[in-house]
Amino acid sequence: GVVYAAAAAAAQRPVLPPATIASHAESAMDRALEEENQWLRSALKMAEDTIARDREELARLRDLFFRLRTDSDDRARAIHEQTRPRDEERREVEYALLSAEEFKRSLEVRLAEAQRRMEWSRSTEMQIHDNERQRRSYVGDLKRRFDDELRMMESELRRLQDEMRDESVARREAEAREATLTADFQRLMSQ
Repeated sequence: GVVYAAAAAAAQRPVLPPATIASHAESAMDRALEEENQWLRSALKMAEDTIARDREELARLRDLFFRLRTDSDDRARAIHEQTRPRDEERREVEYALLSAEEFKRSLEVRLAEAQRRMEWSRSTEMQIHDNERQRRSYVGDLKRRFDDELRMMESELRRLQDEMRDESVARREAEAREATLTADFQRLMSQ
C-alpha cells in the first residue's frame, strides 16, 4: 500500500558513513594548515638568514673599525712626532689625520647602518613569532569549529539512521499486514 511505497523510497536514499564525512573535512583543513605552515617556515628561515648575515657583517665592520682606529691613532702620533720641526711636514700630517678621520667617520656610518639592519631583522623576527602565535590561535579555533561541526554531523547521521530503522520496521509491519490481509482474502475467496 502507500506505507510500503514510502518506506521503500526512504530505504533507497544514500547515507554517507561518518568516517567519509570526517575524512573530507579533515583533508581540506590539513591542506590549508600545511600551506600556511610552509609559508611561515619559509619567512622565518629568510629572517633568520638575514639576521645571521647582518650579525657577521656587523662583527666584521666592528673589528675593522677598531683595527683602523688603532692604526690611525698610532700613525697619527708617529707622524706628529716626526713632523713637528717643519711646517710643511706638519701640513702633511694634518692632511693624513683629516683623511684618517674622514675614513673613520665613513666606517661609523657603515657601522650605524649595520646596526639599523640588525634592529630591523630583530623586529621582523619578533613579528614572525607574533604571526606564528596568531596562526596557532587561529588553527585552534578552526579545530574547535571542526570538532563542533563533526559532532553535529554525527548527531544528524544518527538521527537519519534512527529514522531509517523506524521506516524499515514500519515497512516490515505493513508487509506483514498486507500478507495477512492477502491470506484472509484468499481464504474468504476459497470458501
